[in-house]
Amino acid sequence: MHTVHSGFSVVAPLQTNKDEDVKKILTRLNNYPGNNFLPFSKSPSTLSASGIVIPPQHYEKETLPPTLLLFTSYCGPFNNHLDELIKIGAPGLRLMFQYCIDFPPDALTCDQVLKKYLFSHSSPDTYYSGIHHISSTDIRREEELRKEISEFLCQIQQNGINNKPREIRKQIQKHIIEKKEEFLWAQEPVKITFMDYWVLFGPAILYSFLLLILISGLLISIKTNKGIFLYLRIIGLILLLLIIFFAIKFRLNEMDKTQKIANPPNDDRLRILAASQNHLVINEMTAAGPLKKGWIRRALLRSVLKVVSLVTGMVSITTVVSARWLSIDRGKRLVFISNYANMSESYVRDFIDRRSSQKMINLLFGHCEGYPPTKWLLGEGAINNLQGFMNVVQTDQHLAQLWYCTYNDLSADNIKNNRKIRNGLFAKLGRKEVEKWLRLL
Repeated sequence: MHTVHSGFSVVAPLQTNKDEDVKKILTRLNNYPGNNFLPFSKSPSTLSASGIVIPPQHYEKETLPPTLLLFTSYCGPFNNHLDELIKIGAPGLRLMFQYCIDFPPDALTCDQVLKKYLFSHSSPDTYYSGIHHISSTDIRREEELRKEISEFLCQIQQNGINNKPREIRKQIQKHIIEKKEEFLWAQEPVKITFMDYWVLFGPAILYSFLLLILISGLLISIKTNKGIFLYLRIIGLILLLLIIFFAIKFRLNEMDKTQKIANPPNDDRLRILAASQNHLVINEMTAAGPLKKGWIRRALLRSVLKVVSLVTGMVSITTVVSARWLSIDRGKRLVFISNYANMSESYVRDFIDRRSSQKMINLLFGHCEGYPPTKWLLGEGAINNLQGFMNVVQTDQHLAQLWYCTYNDLSADNIKNNRKIRNGLFAKLGRKEVEKWLRLL
């Protein structure tokens, strides 16, 4: 077992003229989150979930179909999460997917067929979490612990007791111990296991090791013509020629003057988007749009998403609790979804306040139709035309008909702060560390 967060992304094209029916089903499920059809709150592994119908969109001369997207963020092993979803929400999942093109009739009565269908329609994603190693149960319990300690401190202050930091902490410890079973779990700090680290960083380590071996072999092959090193030299030369070919091909694609830049959405659409961002702390945003024309874009985007997926565990974005990118429709459409603190416009602008962030935006979104032209993928784009980037995001943004979030009243910083409170409550701390811990409350 591990406590690393991941994303489960199900992508299913809809039958003709059934998109409005599915939207109504998702809306009904969203309005009754405690019902027996799809009660995500009964799934301990589920952190958040979104259900969205994205409309038909045009890619070159092709019409991409209306598509149902189901996204969940979960903690722990995938099989455990999928089994939970089937166990607690099979009726709701059947309602949701019954109008998909290839939904098997047997899935309406057989859980195993339904599970197989969901698995077969799951899509690889590039997933980011700002709160790894914290389950939905942890989030709720640690917030309750913080509130309990805060209320106790208020009582101390009302009684006029003014003790030193160490004494205050001892009183807090005594109070929590006296609660017995209610906070027994809080008396032990959370430990991150080797498996947690390996699941999060293992793939990046393995790929880095293989790349190091390949580079070392190519360097050695320069000085020798014997055995395998001769073949490595040939492979290296072929790779170099391919890289040059793809680079020239991509640069010509970037310079294509026929590709349009997105116009600003009208005021009515902006008002609709703003009205959807009405939650107190955490909001959800989904954007999906076709790529710029050319096979080179599709191939490069998939490669970029694969590389980025290896380093997301080493990145921290303070306003973002979770985010994911995935390529659908055989690489012709990019989907982005995020749970974040603040309104969508100010949240998106947080990404482009630094030049390094702008380059990353170019890397991930620069392939989308309507995005300002980039230069060698990282240059220009959002750097020269921030509003052009905003136009693409707002044009391709779609409202989620179904959204569940176990932490919708807590930001990523709140959740991480609560974990520090828990871990420091009974830990061995020096005087300055105790003072620092108390400031967390």
